[in-house]
Amino acid sequence: MTQFAQVYFGNTPSGKAWLTQVSDQLLEQGGYQVVATIEALEAKTEQLRKEKAKLLGYYQKNSDRMDSPSYLRQGWMIGSGAIEAAQRTVAQQRLKLSGQRWGKKGAQKVLDLRALNMSDRWYQLQDIMQKAA
Repeated sequence: MTQFAQVYFGNTPSGKAWLTQVSDQLLEQGGYQVVATIEALEAKTEQLRKEKAKLLGYYQKNSDRMDSPSYLRQGWMIGSGAIEAAQRTVAQQRLKLSGQRWGKKGAQKVLDLRALNMSDRWYQLQDIMQKAA
């Protein structure tokens, strides 16, 4: 989005304002509104038409996964920070202990168990184990 705004508006206050508008729309109204905003821009040159088509294609393809208002109402985190922190907590704390070596399959099994435990879903594993016994 930033790259497109730079090409379309240059380094201008109107470009920064447009980026703020689109970011707010994404949070408050979701990806489909952003598609409408991009579609409304007039592309006067071939380069602008190509850049607009590229950006529009991305948002059209992914808008169904950009329902920020719904996600926020449900209390879901929409930024990458939580995922990055979870990766450090769930994966690295367990897999990077001193002297440990992991193969891909073994590491994945440990991570699956850690994810269940850290997400307070350990009971699901217990239910499976009880049914199997």
